[in-house]
Amino acid sequence: MSSKKQHFKTTEKAARTAALAAATGAVVCGVGCVLPMALPTIALAGAGSVFAWLGGAYFWVTALAAAMIMRSLPGTYVLTHLEPLEDPVSWYDQNLDRTTDVS
Repeated sequence: MSSKKQHFKTTEKAARTAALAAATGAVVCGVGCVLPMALPTIALAGAGSVFAWLGGAYFWVTALAAAMIMRSLPGTYVLTHLEPLEDPVSWYDQNLDRTTDVS
């Protein structure tokens, strides 16, 4: 084998080793640096979707709570009033029976 071919194989092997080391370093950096910042974001996004679901279920949760109160305390009258924030009609009564305290 000629010296030129031997040199080429040695150089190629060194390049492969360097590429493997760089790739391993990138993976380690990704796990060690990026993952600790990404996990809280992922967890908060998951929690946000749970809160959004609960926000959409407010009617059923309130009705269930009223039913539980009426069942556990016979003769109890429960009045609930729910208005979703995204419904424009919910905002029409803002000036009714309210006083402004400017202190």
